[in-house]
Amino acid sequence: MEREQLPEFKKILEAEQAGAGWALLQNRQNVGIEKIADVLEEIWHTTDRELPAANLLRYSVLLRNIRAALVRIRDDALGTCLCLRRFSEVVHEADASAA
Repeated sequence: MEREQLPEFKKILEAEQAGAGWALLQNRQNVGIEKIADVLEEIWHTTDRELPAANLLRYSVLLRNIRAALVRIRDDALGTCLCLRRFSEVVHEADASAA
């Protein structure tokens, strides 16, 4: 990704973050437990609860990834391998202390 594209990408991520946050709240409201007398109705309602719960997990992971990407954009580290970046910092510190 080119540097010129970062502001537009950031706007897209922020819009996705707002949408995923809203969806997360909606799914959280849909997860409820009711007492049902009929076994078939209970099975039906169980599956109705499991879908919002799965969506809750999906949107939570999506929000976590969006927030991490926004932090990397802010820190000017988007597209940089964080493991290699830390390794190069350690090597740089070792070279500086050896000198």
